[in-house]
Amino acid sequence: PKVNSYGNEIFFLKKPLDKYLAVCNNESVKPKRKGKNEMNVLFKNIEKERDSLALLASDLRVTLVEKNADLTVEVEKCEADTLSVALDGKNAKITYGGSLSRFHRALGLLFEAIKDGKTAFDKTETPSFEKNGFYIDASRNTVMKPATIKRIMHKIALMGMNTLWLYMEDMYEIENEPLFGHMRGRYTKAELKDLDAYALSLGIELVPAIQCLGHMERFLCGESGAKYRDQGAVLLVGEDATYDLISRMLATVTECFTTKRLIIGFDEAGGLGMGAYFKKHGYREAIDIY
Repeated sequence: PKVNSYGNEIFFLKKPLDKYLAVCNNESVKPKRKGKNEMNVLFKNIEKERDSLALLASDLRVTLVEKNADLTVEVEKCEADTLSVALDGKNAKITYGGSLSRFHRALGLLFEAIKDGKTAFDKTETPSFEKNGFYIDASRNTVMKPATIKRIMHKIALMGMNTLWLYMEDMYEIENEPLFGHMRGRYTKAELKDLDAYALSLGIELVPAIQCLGHMERFLCGESGAKYRDQGAVLLVGEDATYDLISRMLATVTECFTTKRLIIGFDEAGGLGMGAYFKKHGYREAIDIY
């Protein structure tokens, strides 16, 4: 049965309640209407920046044109790892060195100034770090959809970030483990490869972060994970089956990500050696097992 409507005495909640009722009744919810692009912009001297600029244009609320521009932006490369933005009426100049992220940071600064109503603006920045970025915990309940992660990539690119860490406990596909990430929306290999390629097109290094000892309770609670379980959330150390599982984990991330960097977690392995390990080997100090 449909959820009943509400009285006029709470009319100020009409919009959020309308959405709530629609969800309860399995009705489609119209997405927010996107604003029209507000400005036609001509970029000069762009080469490798062209592809990422096309991806970010909607976020900047601009349309890329070759003539009849409201704003002309000249782009110039320099040797130093720095960036500068200058706006003077209908003309602007971006000068940057280093990675593509510096260009994206300059874009963000320029169009933020324009959004604030400024017609003249000048700013120079010298980055303090070669890499900086954002960390997504994709292991709470179900995962973010790939499209959502791509939207986050757009946002952090315009902030000048060039690294995105994707934390996954059992949220990715591995060979011969169909229940690894079952009912939690795990990412397929194809999805991870697509995210990796998309990140690279924005000058972002997508870095996987996985667990190889603790934090595996979602997988280990099922029958398929029993042979790998010491206790609770901890993998069973010293077993060939466990090391084979870890090898298949590593096989997925090395196949799906371009980066040569990988975060491997061995943290918070409380109760290590106090479950199946204890029954098989007797008591040992956790630090010795570790």
